[in-house]
Amino acid sequence: MTSTAMGQRVDIEKLRAAIRHMSRGNLLSIANRAIELVPRARLGSLVAGRVRLDLLSEGTRDVSLLDEVRTFRDACLRGDYFESFDVNSKNYMDTSKGTEPKFRLP
Repeated sequence: MTSTAMGQRVDIEKLRAAIRHMSRGNLLSIANRAIELVPRARLGSLVAGRVRLDLLSEGTRDVSLLDEVRTFRDACLRGDYFESFDVNSKNYMDTSKGTEPKFRLP
C-alpha cells in the first residue's frame, strides 16, 4: 500500500518500519503534524485506546479535577504505577521503561 506525500509515493509498510526506530522527539513531531492534517471528525479514531477521549471533548468536564487527583492518588497507593528496576552506578539517572508512558503531560 502506498500514499502520496509532497509528490512522492510512500510505502506504508516501510514507513511503519521506520517509525519503530525513531526517537521520541521525532515521533512527537509526526504526531503534531498528524493532528493538523487529520480531519477533526477523525481525530478521536486516531487516538482511541491511547488517550482518554472524554478529556478531549469540547465543552465542560463531567469529572472535577479534584476527583481526578483523588483517583490518581488511589491508583498510586494501590501500586498501579510502581515498576521495580535495579539501580546501580551506571544507570542511576535512568527511569524505568514504564515511567515515561505513564506520566506524559497532556
